Amino acid sequence: MALRQNVVFRAVGYALAAIAILGFTLRLILKVATGHSLETYRSGTLVQWSYGAALAALVVLACAAVVALSIRGISWFRTRRELNRLAQANGKLGPNRG
Repeated sequence: MALRQNVVFRAVGYALAAIAILGFTLRLILKVATGHSLETYRSGTLVQWSYGAALAALVVLACAAVVALSIRGISWFRTRRELNRLAQANGKLGPNRG
């Protein structure tokens, strides 16, 4: 039961973080689209950012996340395919299963 609660709390936390990031991204897009990309704000670490630079940083981070997830997905797929091939070779799976 405690494990299920931990999973629920983690899912809620990820959902709230995703909503916050989406809201901030939409604010950045709105500022840049209306021509205010050179205005600045201070982040939580007191670093001064322009809205244009912050949007560019978010785009770079999103691209890096897509690349990292793609690499992990390809690795998982190859490992899974190899395990299925070995299981078929050992006779543990039928020819159409896996």
